[in-house]
Amino acid sequence: MAVLRPILFLLALLTAFTARAGNLEVPLPGGEKIAVETYPATGDTRILWLPSDHGIAPRQRPTAEALAGMGFEVWMPDIHLALLLSPGRGSLKEVPDSLGQALIEAAAADGRRVVLMASGRTAPLALGAARAWQLDHPGEAGLLGAVLLHPNLYAETPQGGAEARYLPIASATNLPIYIFQPTLSASSWHLERLTELLERGGSNVTTQMLEEVSDGYNQRPDFTPVEEAMTRRLPGQVSQALWMLESYARPRVAAPLPERGALAQADAPRSRLLKPYAGEGATPPLVLKDLEDGEHALDALGGQVVLVNFWATWCPPCVKEIPSLQRLYARLRDRGFQVLAVDVGETAETVRTFAAPFEVTFPMLIDPDGVALKDWEVHGFPTSFVVDRAGHIRFAFFGALEWDDPEVVAQIESLLAE
Repeated sequence: MAVLRPILFLLALLTAFTARAGNLEVPLPGGEKIAVETYPATGDTRILWLPSDHGIAPRQRPTAEALAGMGFEVWMPDIHLALLLSPGRGSLKEVPDSLGQALIEAAAADGRRVVLMASGRTAPLALGAARAWQLDHPGEAGLLGAVLLHPNLYAETPQGGAEARYLPIASATNLPIYIFQPTLSASSWHLERLTELLERGGSNVTTQMLEEVSDGYNQRPDFTPVEEAMTRRLPGQVSQALWMLESYARPRVAAPLPERGALAQADAPRSRLLKPYAGEGATPPLVLKDLEDGEHALDALGGQVVLVNFWATWCPPCVKEIPSLQRLYARLRDRGFQVLAVDVGETAETVRTFAAPFEVTFPMLIDPDGVALKDWEVHGFPTSFVVDRAGHIRFAFFGALEWDDPEVVAQIESLLAE
C-alpha cells in the first residue's frame, strides 16, 4: 500500500490538469487552481519559470518559445491571477512556499527533471519552494537546480550605511544555482557576499555577469538596444546554464534553516524625508577624483554639512533627482553646505557627457571600482548620506528625493544651524 500511494498521487495529479493548447490548470493545496502557460518540448527537462512581482511580461514569451525550440519545456504560472493579487512591487513576498512546492510537484509528475527560473524578488519564493519539495522528497533527484536573474534575497530594503540582512533561505539552499547578474545594478557589487551565503548551505553557485544591462532588462517595457540584444541571447545562455547545473546534479537532502521560522521579505516604508542614520561606527573615508581628475576628500570639508549622493547614469531615479539636488546646492552653498555626487562604476567621460545638459555646479566624483560604495554600505541607487559639521553621518536615504522640498530643506538647515 505504501508503494501504491505515490503512484496513485501522481496519476491523480496528472488527470487533474485541464489541458488545452499551451495551457494547464494545476491544483493547489487549498483547492484553488493556478493557470500555467506552457511551451511544450520533447526533452526531459522542464523549466518552471516563476513570474516577477509585476506578473508574466510579454517579452518573456519569445524567450520561452526559443527555449522550447531547444528542447526545454517551459511552464509559466500566473500566480497573481490564482491568488487575486495586483501586480506590483512586493506583490509576491507573502506567497507561501507550499504554492511553489505544488507547482514543482506538478512539473515533476511525469518524471521530467525540473529547473526553477526566477528573477529579483521572486528568487526567495523559488528557493523556499525548492527546500519545501526537498523536505518531502529527501534524497530524490527530480529537482535539477535554479536559474536566477539578478536575485533579491534581502530581508528588507537596505538603507544607506546599514549592513544588509538576508533572508534565512539564502544560506539554507543546497541546490546548484546559476546566477545571471546585470552589471548596471548596485547588487553587482555585492554578488560575492550573496554567493558566499548560498554556498554556506551547500549550493554549487555559478555566476555570469551581463555587461551594459540593468535589472529586469528582459522583462521591462522600456529597454535599450543592448538590453534587447541581450534578451535575444538569453535562451542560449540559459541552455548553457542548464548544462552547468546538470554537471552538479545529485540527490540532496534539504539544508537546515539558520534561524527558526521564516522571515518575510519587507520593504522599508516609503517616505519623502531623510531618515536618521542607522549605521554604527565612524564615518567611512571618502577620497575620490572628480571629472577633471582633481582629488576631493571628505575630511577636507570639516565644518561644512556635506550631502554624499551615490548614483549612476543608468539609474532613472538618480537622474530624476539631479535638478533638485542642484537647486538645493545653489540655495544653501553659501551657508556651509556641499554636495558630493559619487558615480559608481563608470568613467569620467561617460559622466561628463551625461551631466553636461544638467549644468551641475557641485563636484561629481568617480568610484570606478566600487570601493567607496562598499565602504559606505550602499546596496542600491540612489543612496544619500548627510554628514554634519563635526563629520558625523546624521541622515541617510535610499531612493530619490525632491531635495528642495521644504521639509527636506528644513532637515538640512537644522544641521547648518548647529
